Amino acid sequence: MFWTSIYSNDGVYCDDEALKYIHCFMAYPNEYWKYPISVFYQKNKNISNEEFKNAFTMYLRKLISFMFVKFIESPTVNAVKPYVFNFCIDTYYKNEIDCSTFQMPDDIKSRINAFSSSRITKALLLLNSYLFDESQKLIQGKSEIEHIFPQSWQDTNYNGWSKAEAETHLNMLGNKIIFEKRLNIQAGNNYFGKKKDKYKESKIKEVQYLSQIPQNDWLKEDIENRNAEIIDRLYSFFVENLPHKAQEDTNLLFELKAGDEIYKVYQVIEKNTGVEHFRIDKHVYDLSNSDIFNKTLIDVTENFVSLQEAVSSIDRKVYYSGQIKLLNENLRKDINIYLSASN
Repeated sequence: MFWTSIYSNDGVYCDDEALKYIHCFMAYPNEYWKYPISVFYQKNKNISNEEFKNAFTMYLRKLISFMFVKFIESPTVNAVKPYVFNFCIDTYYKNEIDCSTFQMPDDIKSRINAFSSSRITKALLLLNSYLFDESQKLIQGKSEIEHIFPQSWQDTNYNGWSKAEAETHLNMLGNKIIFEKRLNIQAGNNYFGKKKDKYKESKIKEVQYLSQIPQNDWLKEDIENRNAEIIDRLYSFFVENLPHKAQEDTNLLFELKAGDEIYKVYQVIEKNTGVEHFRIDKHVYDLSNSDIFNKTLIDVTENFVSLQEAVSSIDRKVYYSGQIKLLNENLRKDINIYLSASN
């Protein structure tokens, strides 16, 4: 009965805010979020309807913050399992979930940015749509991710963009928005000025806002600015609901993938002193304890005084053979200088 009510959005157990969180959970990459919620229902099913709704909303606020941040931190089912088990116990005995042993990563903003194309992207964009305007009603019917700057566009130059420049920004969160499927199909791959006619018909306030922008072009600066706004909005929500004691600001600069090996380069600024340094998180083969038939991947973190030192600590062969994702186009020059020095 409880889950039938939840799936039908009839509002028996949920107020408007709770319905929105459930909608976001429906787009979550796995269903482990359901277990503590089921325990919550069994624990509270005999209290008044109003008390249940108020308590359930607060419960969901913390649960969705944890489940989203934990997946961003470690996108595997095994990473969340032990926490979910403990949440069920917490809920049964204390009627709440205890996140006191969990600390939100200092670099969560950079991590959110890196998850612009992943299994949790739609869930993040849904949450952002609801946080954009608290008066946003539950988004009904089928919705999907709309690329404001279209995924497919003419090979001819588009407002000064080359195809390479466009692809750099195409999959940023700032270029994506939740949009009703029917309207998205009708909007197609038209340019921004043309799409605004369909944006006006949307029931989603964030989409409506885009329709009111006077310009007819959607530019790199627009994507970058909106990208920062989305990340700040999600970050504020997570910080409000989870323990967080950041001693430093961490920004992901670029990610380099070569086969199974991954290199992530960060700018780190100490909050107390303002001192800047650079960090590389490496997921690489352990050459000291591996052989050709038994390779083991390990995680290694290294710190550097300058960006140049960090960039040059990665073998040139990795740059040539791997795929690089730049979060800051200004870094391309530093990397090219390092690579050209070998010629």
